[in-house]
Amino acid sequence: MQPQYPGLKAILPLLLVVFIDALGMAIIFPILNPIFMSPIGILPADTTMHVRNMWYGFTLCMFPLAVFFGTPILGDLSDSIGRKKILLICLAGIGTSYILSGFSLMYDSLSLLIFSRIVAGLFGGSMATAQAAAMDVSHPDKKAATLSLMLLPAALGFVAGPLAGSFLADGHLMTWFNLSTPLFFAGILAYMNFVALWFGFTETHKPIANFKFKLHRGAEIFAEAFASKDIRFLSLIYFGFQLSWGLYFQFIALFLFGRYGYTPNHIGIFMAMLGVGFAFSLLYLVNMLTRHFKSKKIVFGTLLMSTLCLFITIIPHQANLVWIVGFVLATAMAVAYPVIISLYSDLAGEDKQGWVMGVSNAVFAAAWAVTAASGGFLQSLDVALGMTISAIILAFSTVAMYVYAKRI
Repeated sequence: MQPQYPGLKAILPLLLVVFIDALGMAIIFPILNPIFMSPIGILPADTTMHVRNMWYGFTLCMFPLAVFFGTPILGDLSDSIGRKKILLICLAGIGTSYILSGFSLMYDSLSLLIFSRIVAGLFGGSMATAQAAAMDVSHPDKKAATLSLMLLPAALGFVAGPLAGSFLADGHLMTWFNLSTPLFFAGILAYMNFVALWFGFTETHKPIANFKFKLHRGAEIFAEAFASKDIRFLSLIYFGFQLSWGLYFQFIALFLFGRYGYTPNHIGIFMAMLGVGFAFSLLYLVNMLTRHFKSKKIVFGTLLMSTLCLFITIIPHQANLVWIVGFVLATAMAVAYPVIISLYSDLAGEDKQGWVMGVSNAVFAAAWAVTAASGGFLQSLDVALGMTISAIILAFSTVAMYVYAKRI
């Protein structure tokens, strides 16, 4: 019997998982500047700006690097032992990571902060597993629409996360608010979601006991993305797409701080605005565009628009323009992402959805690890260098997508 397009009730617990995952991921970005750049932050007061930028990038790098190793293993495990067990493990791990992050700021422990980001990454496979669970019950013709529905709470999380991060850290609002408060808040939400999932979610996948643990599974599955003839070209495009977006999203706060002197509250509002762009796309544009255009044309058009927005972003002395093109950029990227993931899903059989979601997430994690590791260095050389390289990379991906749409 062919699976039907899932109703809201069937995947509501999955939507909550994605929301918490995104909120927890985004909540830290508005407070990264004061954590690393302020004289009263986690680093000694006499630390040079170059060293601050390097620690900023290194700490960011730990999360996607750990995702790179952890998520493919969790994706394979979800095929073998079921989605629900893996989602519960992820939520418990994510909740613990944010509690550890909160304590690291309370006690000015950079090593504990870095460790907590590694823990968050290792258990950061909840979004990929939730997507695979949604694919289990999705009609084949509705995959892009289902993914857009799954990504909507992610967009809302990216609205709520930066706002929560900036305002829960503002001691002027409540005397007991500080930089650790948003992280404890995210940890408590993850534990609450654990309880909701335990009682409210029914397993969507029949387990297949064929799993073998491999620590290097991340590297192996990343290689599979490019070894497979069917998905090699798509993976190259997606890798460039995520390199570009990773540079933008992880370092736009430093760019705004360095060029325009933005405060954490300003950065929180800006990043929440990006989340509104995500939500607008996922609520309206994805379904509308997929009804009228082929997926490959949609991806090409949105990548082209995003490239133009990135080049406009680096124009000096245009603070107001950065907001406008930022909204357009977020809107275009939010359309491209689920459509590319649906192309990945189409290339795998029904029994390989966990694997192919692991492949896409391995590509994502590798790209974000590379950009996080290099972005701090780029920002220390020039405040706009990271944004410039982001635009150039995306331009190459756009050309590659044009070729892919024509030939494949």
